[in-house]
Amino acid sequence: MRGEPARRREVLTVARVVVTASYLDDLARTGGPLAVPRDAIVTPGARDWLFDNRRALTWTDQLDASARRFGLAGRLAAPTVRSVREWAERQFGSFEAFELTGAPADDARAVVRLGRAVGRDELAGGVVLTDDAALAALAANKQAGIRAAAVERPEQLDRAVSRLGLNVLVLAIDALTFHQLRGLIERFCTAQRPAAAAVDAVLEEADRARAGEPPPARDNGTGR
Repeated sequence: MRGEPARRREVLTVARVVVTASYLDDLARTGGPLAVPRDAIVTPGARDWLFDNRRALTWTDQLDASARRFGLAGRLAAPTVRSVREWAERQFGSFEAFELTGAPADDARAVVRLGRAVGRDELAGGVVLTDDAALAALAANKQAGIRAAAVERPEQLDRAVSRLGLNVLVLAIDALTFHQLRGLIERFCTAQRPAAAAVDAVLEEADRARAGEPPPARDNGTGR
C-alpha cells in the first residue's frame, strides 16, 4: 500500500549506546555523573577506563521513545550543529529538525514552530543552537506553555529546570565548546521536570514580587 511507508517513518528506533573509553572521557569532561542507559553496551576498554580512573557508571532507565523525542533547531548543515545532532541522536533517538538560516525573521518563525510542537506535547522538549540566543528565547517564550531560557552553565540549567520546568533550551553556539554543548544537552534531555502546579506557583510568586504584592499567607494548620 502506498500509505504504508509513511506509517513506518513514524516509528522511532532508538539505538543502544556503545560505551567506549573515549565516550567516558567525553562524559567526564562535562563534570557530571557517568550516566548511561541501562541497556548500554560497555566495551572492555571502557571497563579498563573505569578501573583506572576509579569511577562507576550511573545506570538510567531507557525512556519510551515516543515520550522523549526532542526537537533541534539550528543551521543543520553547519559542522558543529551536525556533530551535535549526530551525537544527540545516538543518545536519545531521532530529533525533529527545524532549520535556521541566519535571517532573524526566518529563525524566529522556525523557533516558533518548535515551540508550538513542544507546547502541544508533540515533543518532550526543544534545543536551539543559535548565534542569537536572546532572539530565540524571546520567540519561543511567546508560545503558550513554553518556558525557554538561554543558559551557559550547568548550574543555570539545573535551576531553570527545577524551578521553571524549562522545556526549550537555547544555547549560544559561538560561546560554548562542543563538549559544553553536549554536556548541557544531555543534562536537559535527562532532567526530571517539576509538576505543572509547582511551576505555576513559582511563576505566580514572581508576578506578585514584580507587582510589589506580599506573598500569600501560608497555612500553618490552624486555619488562620
